[in-house]
Amino acid sequence: IYSPEELWGKVCAELAANLSQGVFKTWIFPNVLSDVEEFEDKVICTIESPTSFHISIIEKSFKTAIIDSITAIVEKPVELKLKVGD
Repeated sequence: IYSPEELWGKVCAELAANLSQGVFKTWIFPNVLSDVEEFEDKVICTIESPTSFHISIIEKSFKTAIIDSITAIVEKPVELKLKVGD
């Protein structure tokens, strides 16, 4: 399994290639993949966002793309948790 930093780096590289630079820098880049928990049947990833508004935008517009990207990398079903960081 990848470290959170390594995994998020791969996800960001993929998302950056598919989104405009402005959208990526505003909504994806400020987030941190803070935790990756691997279980036999799934992987739970926790993303920390700077604000609750970021979380609502991710939920609405980017959650599926993030999950799809992580799933392709870890080759297991992914559950995504979003929270406001410290």
